Amino acid sequence: MRYKNKSLISGIVATVLLIGLLESEAIQLSGPFLYGDENNISLILKKGDDTFVIQPGVQVIINDNVYTYKSVDVASQTLSMENVSFPVGDVSTIHYVSGTKMKERGLKGLKTEGLVGAAVGVVLGSYEGYLHYLALTVPMCAAVDGAVLGIVGAGIGYKQKNSKVYALGDNDWKIANE
Repeated sequence: MRYKNKSLISGIVATVLLIGLLESEAIQLSGPFLYGDENNISLILKKGDDTFVIQPGVQVIINDNVYTYKSVDVASQTLSMENVSFPVGDVSTIHYVSGTKMKERGLKGLKTEGLVGAAVGVVLGSYEGYLHYLALTVPMCAAVDGAVLGIVGAGIGYKQKNSKVYALGDNDWKIANE
């Protein structure tokens, strides 16, 4: 009877301690190794003291093609994408897609064509001495031309991807998953 009480009390103390550690997030019981899911493993790239993590579901560019990153298998040295897998040795660079160039191309088009439109407005307003119309022609031409080329620039920038290049190699970025 004595030993049963000690076992029961020590089991309760261990359970309370474990629940406390889990709730305080001092210990985390999650990850693919726990559930047997070999997908959805983040890709960890390391270069010196710098570390970059690519999460599953993010678009990356490998060999000039855009893929959705899924997982990495360190044992077989394979990168798994949504529909294809690559041996790590075949990948020399990973381009991390961080968005599109829509905003910067749209603003560039807006500014450039706004200035050109203002110049056209000056030419039109000063033609044959109609200088008193400059207050109308300059802003109208700048606004219309700037808006049109701004929309065109944003459309072109929407198709262009912003990416950061991670070159893999001995003195470059290395896959640090273990």
